Amino acid sequence: MSMIGQPKIVLLDEPSTGMDPQSKRFLWNTISNSFASDKGAILTTHSMEEADALCSRIAIMVKGELRYDIHIRHPIKIRLFHDMFQTK
Repeated sequence: MSMIGQPKIVLLDEPSTGMDPQSKRFLWNTISNSFASDKGAILTTHSMEEADALCSRIAIMVKGELRYDIHIRHPIKIRLFHDMFQTK
């Protein structure tokens, strides 16, 4: 719905939360294909898998403060860095 009218920027708040794996993959493919050109999206998610699948740049907030800002030039497996972002 948020992509009707071809906006330049779309805000997506946890778009695949609660979806089964097949529907989630379909949504991720749709989002990726929709933003392959001159459009952009701001995505909020708790899922590192979702961030890895959809994002070219990731900002991580800890207790309301921006702690990590990562520009991803090549696809990486963010799950490997998951422990680095955990707070105690």
